[in-house]
Amino acid sequence: MRRLFRQAGLFFHSAVASSHLAARAYFAALPWLAHPLSVKGQQRLRNSIDAVKWPAIALRPRRVIVGGRTEVWLHPHFNEVDLEAALGQRLSYEHEVFTFLETRMPAYGAVIEIGANVGLFTTFFARWLADRTPAGRVYAFEPSRQAYERLLQNLAANASNNVLVFNCAIADETTFLPFFEPEGHLTNGSLIAGFAAQFSQTVSSMPVLVLDGGLVERLPEKGLKVLLKIDVEGSEARVLRSLERFIRSSSPDIVIEVLAEFEGELNELRFLRDAGYAFFNLTPHGALLQPSIKATMHRDYFLTTSPLPERTA
Repeated sequence: MRRLFRQAGLFFHSAVASSHLAARAYFAALPWLAHPLSVKGQQRLRNSIDAVKWPAIALRPRRVIVGGRTEVWLHPHFNEVDLEAALGQRLSYEHEVFTFLETRMPAYGAVIEIGANVGLFTTFFARWLADRTPAGRVYAFEPSRQAYERLLQNLAANASNNVLVFNCAIADETTFLPFFEPEGHLTNGSLIAGFAAQFSQTVSSMPVLVLDGGLVERLPEKGLKVLLKIDVEGSEARVLRSLERFIRSSSPDIVIEVLAEFEGELNELRFLRDAGYAFFNLTPHGALLQPSIKATMHRDYFLTTSPLPERTA
Protein backbone atom coordinates (compact mmCIF):
# COMPACT_ATOMS: atom_id res chain seq x y z
CA MET A 1 0.00 0.00 0.00
CA ARG A 2 2.82 2.39 0.89
CA ARG A 3 4.47 1.71 -2.45
CA LEU A 4 1.19 2.45 -4.21
CA PHE A 5 0.87 5.80 -2.43
CA ARG A 6 4.49 6.61 -3.29
CA GLN A 7 3.90 5.90 -6.97
CA ALA A 8 0.69 7.95 -6.91
CA GLY A 9 2.55 10.84 -5.32
CA LEU A 10 5.27 10.72 -7.94
CA PHE A 11 2.69 10.63 -10.72
CA PHE A 12 0.83 13.59 -9.23
CA HIS A 13 3.98 15.69 -8.68
CA SER A 14 5.28 14.88 -12.16
CA ALA A 15 1.99 16.08 -13.64
CA VAL A 16 2.03 19.31 -11.59
CA ALA A 17 5.70 19.93 -12.42
CA SER A 18 4.93 19.80 -16.14
CA SER A 19 3.16 23.17 -15.88
CA HIS A 20 4.88 26.31 -14.61
CA LEU A 21 1.53 27.82 -13.60
CA ALA A 22 0.33 24.67 -11.83
CA ALA A 23 3.63 24.35 -9.95
CA ARG A 24 3.39 27.93 -8.69
CA ALA A 25 -0.20 27.42 -7.53
CA TYR A 26 0.65 24.11 -5.86
CA PHE A 27 3.50 25.53 -3.79
CA ALA A 28 1.44 28.57 -2.84
CA ALA A 29 -1.16 26.19 -1.34
CA LEU A 30 1.31 23.61 0.00
CA PRO A 31 1.54 24.87 3.63
CA TRP A 32 -2.22 24.41 4.02
CA LEU A 33 -2.19 21.04 2.24
CA ALA A 34 0.69 19.73 4.37
CA HIS A 35 -0.53 21.10 7.70
CA PRO A 36 -2.76 18.11 8.66
CA LEU A 37 0.04 15.61 7.96
CA SER A 38 2.17 14.00 10.66
CA VAL A 39 5.94 14.60 10.76
CA LYS A 40 6.47 11.31 8.88
CA GLY A 41 3.75 12.24 6.42
CA GLN A 42 5.42 15.57 5.70
CA GLN A 43 8.76 13.80 5.24
CA ARG A 44 7.21 11.42 2.69
CA LEU A 45 5.64 14.38 0.92
CA ARG A 46 9.01 16.13 0.78
CA ASN A 47 10.70 12.98 -0.56
CA SER A 48 8.08 12.81 -3.31
CA ILE A 49 8.67 16.47 -4.19
CA ASP A 50 12.45 15.95 -4.23
CA ALA A 51 12.09 13.02 -6.66
CA VAL A 52 10.67 15.28 -9.38
CA LYS A 53 12.37 17.90 -11.55
CA TRP A 54 10.47 21.16 -11.09
CA PRO A 55 10.37 24.21 -13.35
CA ALA A 56 12.53 27.17 -12.39
CA ILE A 57 10.19 28.92 -9.99
CA ALA A 58 11.19 31.03 -7.00
CA LEU A 59 9.43 29.86 -3.86
CA ARG A 60 8.13 32.59 -1.57
CA PRO A 61 9.87 33.10 1.79
CA ARG A 62 8.02 31.47 4.65
CA ARG A 63 7.92 32.18 8.36
CA VAL A 64 8.92 29.12 10.36
CA ILE A 65 9.80 28.25 13.93
CA VAL A 66 13.25 26.80 14.62
CA GLY A 67 14.01 25.27 17.96
CA GLY A 68 11.18 25.68 20.43
CA ARG A 69 10.00 29.22 19.76
CA THR A 70 12.26 31.30 17.50
CA GLU A 71 10.55 32.65 14.37
CA VAL A 72 12.59 33.32 11.24
CA TRP A 73 11.83 33.77 7.54
CA LEU A 74 13.41 31.37 5.06
CA HIS A 75 13.46 31.07 1.26
CA PRO A 76 12.73 27.39 0.45
CA HIS A 77 14.66 25.71 -2.38
CA PHE A 78 14.12 22.43 -4.16
CA ASN A 79 16.29 19.52 -2.99
CA GLU A 80 17.66 21.53 -0.07
CA VAL A 81 17.08 21.24 3.67
CA ASP A 82 15.20 24.55 3.67
CA LEU A 83 12.45 23.08 1.44
CA GLU A 84 10.82 22.03 4.70
CA ALA A 85 9.84 25.68 5.17
CA ALA A 86 7.47 25.33 2.19
CA LEU A 87 5.56 22.50 3.90
CA GLY A 88 4.82 23.78 7.36
CA GLN A 89 5.45 26.24 10.15
CA ARG A 90 8.26 24.35 11.91
CA LEU A 91 11.75 23.35 10.82
CA SER A 92 12.91 20.00 12.21
CA TYR A 93 16.52 20.52 11.02
CA GLU A 94 18.94 20.29 14.01
CA HIS A 95 16.06 20.86 16.39
CA GLU A 96 18.11 19.80 19.43
CA VAL A 97 20.83 22.36 18.64
CA PHE A 98 18.42 25.26 18.15
CA THR A 99 16.49 24.30 21.30
CA PHE A 100 19.65 24.15 23.40
CA LEU A 101 20.93 27.47 22.06
CA GLU A 102 17.65 29.18 22.93
CA THR A 103 18.58 28.63 26.58
CA ARG A 104 22.02 30.18 26.04
CA MET A 105 21.53 33.08 23.66
CA PRO A 106 20.70 35.77 26.29
CA ALA A 107 24.31 35.48 27.51
CA TYR A 108 25.98 36.44 24.24
CA GLY A 109 26.88 39.87 22.91
CA ALA A 110 28.31 38.58 19.62
CA VAL A 111 28.36 35.45 17.47
CA ILE A 112 31.08 34.38 15.06
CA GLU A 113 29.66 31.83 12.62
CA ILE A 114 32.18 30.08 10.39
CA GLY A 115 30.43 28.07 7.69
CA ALA A 116 27.11 29.94 7.61
CA ASN A 117 25.85 28.25 4.43
CA VAL A 118 22.40 29.67 3.52
CA GLY A 119 21.85 31.18 6.96
CA LEU A 120 19.55 28.87 8.91
CA PHE A 121 21.53 29.57 12.06
CA THR A 122 22.55 33.09 11.02
CA THR A 123 18.96 34.31 10.98
CA PHE A 124 18.37 32.61 14.34
CA PHE A 125 21.39 34.34 15.88
CA ALA A 126 20.44 37.69 14.38
CA ARG A 127 16.93 37.46 15.80
CA TRP A 128 18.20 36.80 19.32
CA LEU A 129 20.97 39.40 19.31
CA ALA A 130 18.66 42.09 17.88
CA ASP A 131 16.86 42.13 21.24
CA ARG A 132 19.97 43.21 23.12
CA THR A 133 20.63 46.87 24.00
CA PRO A 134 22.65 47.77 22.06
CA ALA A 135 21.98 45.07 19.49
CA GLY A 136 24.58 42.31 19.32
CA ARG A 137 26.50 41.52 16.15
CA VAL A 138 26.73 38.36 14.09
CA TYR A 139 29.84 37.84 11.96
CA ALA A 140 29.07 35.18 9.34
CA PHE A 141 31.59 33.57 6.97
CA GLU A 142 30.63 31.51 3.91
CA PRO A 143 32.95 30.75 0.94
CA SER A 144 30.40 29.20 -1.46
CA ARG A 145 29.13 31.82 -3.90
CA GLN A 146 25.72 30.17 -4.30
CA ALA A 147 25.22 29.62 -0.56
CA TYR A 148 26.41 33.18 0.11
CA GLU A 149 23.77 34.60 -2.27
CA ARG A 150 21.04 32.59 -0.56
CA LEU A 151 22.36 33.69 2.82
CA LEU A 152 21.92 37.32 1.76
CA GLN A 153 18.36 36.54 0.58
CA ASN A 154 17.43 35.06 3.95
CA LEU A 155 18.96 37.95 5.86
CA ALA A 156 16.99 40.40 3.71
CA ALA A 157 13.76 38.45 4.34
CA ASN A 158 14.39 38.83 8.08
CA ALA A 159 15.51 42.47 7.87
CA SER A 160 18.62 41.38 9.76
CA ASN A 161 20.66 44.56 10.03
CA ASN A 162 23.00 43.32 12.74
CA VAL A 163 24.88 40.79 10.59
CA LEU A 164 28.19 41.33 8.82
CA VAL A 165 28.66 38.73 6.09
CA PHE A 166 31.96 37.69 4.50
CA ASN A 167 32.22 35.62 1.32
CA CYS A 168 35.34 33.75 2.39
CA ALA A 169 36.65 30.79 4.38
CA ILE A 170 38.66 30.68 7.61
CA ALA A 171 41.82 28.62 8.06
CA ASP A 172 45.30 28.97 9.54
CA GLU A 173 46.67 31.31 6.87
CA THR A 174 45.50 34.18 4.69
CA THR A 175 45.63 32.96 1.10
CA PHE A 176 43.52 31.60 -1.75
CA LEU A 177 42.55 27.92 -1.71
CA PRO A 178 40.33 25.73 -3.91
CA PHE A 179 36.83 25.19 -2.54
CA PHE A 180 35.12 21.98 -3.63
CA GLU A 181 31.34 21.75 -4.11
CA PRO A 182 29.54 18.47 -4.88
CA GLU A 183 26.72 18.86 -7.40
CA GLY A 184 23.32 18.83 -5.74
CA HIS A 185 24.71 19.09 -2.19
CA LEU A 186 24.97 22.76 -1.33
CA THR A 187 25.52 22.08 2.37
CA ASN A 188 28.59 19.88 1.78
CA GLY A 189 31.07 22.25 0.14
CA SER A 190 34.54 21.82 1.64
CA LEU A 191 38.18 22.82 1.43
CA ILE A 192 38.86 19.05 1.37
CA ALA A 193 38.41 17.52 -2.09
CA GLY A 194 37.97 13.96 -0.82
CA PHE A 195 35.23 14.97 1.57
CA ALA A 196 33.20 16.75 -1.11
CA ALA A 197 33.62 13.78 -3.47
CA GLN A 198 31.70 11.52 -1.06
CA PHE A 199 28.45 13.24 -2.03
CA SER A 200 28.60 13.41 -5.83
CA GLN A 201 30.63 12.17 -8.77
CA THR A 202 30.54 15.74 -10.08
CA VAL A 203 32.54 18.16 -7.95
CA SER A 204 33.30 21.71 -9.03
CA SER A 205 36.23 23.70 -7.71
CA MET A 206 36.92 27.40 -7.53
CA PRO A 207 39.49 29.49 -5.63
CA VAL A 208 38.16 31.30 -2.57
CA LEU A 209 39.65 33.87 -0.24
CA VAL A 210 40.80 32.40 3.08
CA LEU A 211 41.42 34.51 6.19
CA ASP A 212 43.40 33.45 9.23
CA GLY A 213 41.97 33.52 12.73
CA GLY A 214 44.09 36.48 13.77
CA LEU A 215 41.89 38.71 11.65
CA VAL A 216 38.64 37.14 12.85
CA GLU A 217 39.39 37.67 16.54
CA ARG A 218 39.50 41.44 16.04
CA LEU A 219 35.85 41.65 15.02
CA PRO A 220 33.90 41.44 18.31
CA GLU A 221 34.19 44.27 20.81
CA LYS A 222 36.36 43.53 23.81
CA GLY A 223 34.54 42.29 26.88
CA LEU A 224 31.58 40.71 25.08
CA LYS A 225 30.68 37.08 25.68
CA VAL A 226 31.08 35.41 22.28
CA LEU A 227 29.55 32.28 20.78
CA LEU A 228 31.74 30.67 18.12
CA LYS A 229 29.95 28.27 15.76
CA ILE A 230 31.99 26.19 13.32
CA ASP A 231 30.56 23.93 10.61
CA VAL A 232 33.13 23.63 7.82
CA GLU A 233 32.79 20.06 6.55
CA GLY A 234 36.00 18.55 7.85
CA SER A 235 38.20 21.61 8.44
CA GLU A 236 37.00 22.24 12.01
CA ALA A 237 40.36 21.42 13.62
CA ARG A 238 42.15 23.76 11.22
CA VAL A 239 39.79 26.61 12.11
CA LEU A 240 40.17 25.99 15.84
CA ARG A 241 43.98 26.02 15.55
CA SER A 242 43.80 29.35 13.76
CA LEU A 243 41.72 30.77 16.62
CA GLU A 244 43.78 29.32 19.47
CA ARG A 245 44.94 32.71 20.78
CA PHE A 246 41.38 34.06 20.78
CA ILE A 247 40.03 30.91 22.45
CA ARG A 248 42.66 31.03 25.18
CA SER A 249 42.19 34.75 25.88
CA SER A 250 38.41 35.12 25.52
CA SER A 251 36.99 31.66 26.35
CA PRO A 252 34.12 31.81 23.84
CA ASP A 253 31.48 29.11 23.99
CA ILE A 254 31.85 26.90 20.91
CA VAL A 255 29.38 24.91 18.85
CA ILE A 256 31.12 22.57 16.46
CA GLU A 257 30.14 19.80 14.07
CA VAL A 258 31.98 16.53 14.69
CA LEU A 259 32.28 13.99 11.88
CA ALA A 260 33.69 10.52 12.52
CA GLU A 261 36.61 10.80 10.12
CA PHE A 262 37.84 14.01 11.77
CA GLU A 263 37.27 13.39 15.49
CA GLY A 264 40.90 12.34 15.95
CA GLU A 265 42.18 15.71 14.73
CA LEU A 266 39.87 17.51 17.15
CA ASN A 267 41.04 15.47 20.14
CA GLU A 268 44.64 16.29 19.29
CA LEU A 269 43.94 19.96 20.04
CA ARG A 270 45.27 19.84 23.60
CA PHE A 271 44.86 23.58 24.11
CA LEU A 272 41.09 23.10 24.45
CA ARG A 273 41.58 21.00 27.60
CA ASP A 274 44.35 23.31 28.80
CA ALA A 275 41.91 26.23 28.49
CA GLY A 276 39.39 24.41 30.68
CA TYR A 277 36.82 23.33 28.09
CA ALA A 278 34.31 20.56 28.72
CA PHE A 279 32.69 18.72 25.82
CA PHE A 280 28.91 18.29 25.61
CA ASN A 281 27.20 16.32 22.83
CA LEU A 282 23.93 18.03 21.87
CA THR A 283 21.19 15.40 21.70
CA PRO A 284 17.37 15.32 21.86
CA HIS A 285 17.88 14.40 25.53
CA GLY A 286 19.93 17.51 26.23
CA ALA A 287 23.63 18.35 26.45
CA LEU A 288 25.47 15.16 27.49
CA LEU A 289 28.94 15.51 28.99
CA GLN A 290 31.55 13.44 27.18
CA PRO A 291 35.12 12.59 28.28
CA SER A 292 36.39 13.46 24.78
CA ILE A 293 35.07 14.60 21.42
CA LYS A 294 33.50 11.54 19.85
CA ALA A 295 31.29 11.44 16.77
CA THR A 296 27.76 10.20 17.38
CA MET A 297 24.55 10.19 15.36
CA HIS A 298 24.03 13.70 16.83
CA ARG A 299 26.91 15.54 15.20
CA ASP A 300 27.05 18.80 17.16
CA TYR A 301 29.04 19.52 20.31
CA PHE A 302 28.94 22.42 22.75
CA LEU A 303 32.31 23.32 24.24
CA THR A 304 32.36 25.64 27.25
CA THR A 305 34.46 26.67 30.23
CA SER A 306 31.28 27.56 32.15
CA PRO A 307 29.47 25.08 34.40
CA LEU A 308 26.63 23.06 32.90
CA PRO A 309 24.62 20.30 34.60
CA GLU A 310 26.85 17.27 34.15
CA ARG A 311 24.53 14.85 32.39
CA THR A 312 26.74 12.06 31.14
CA ALA A 313 26.11 9.71 28.27
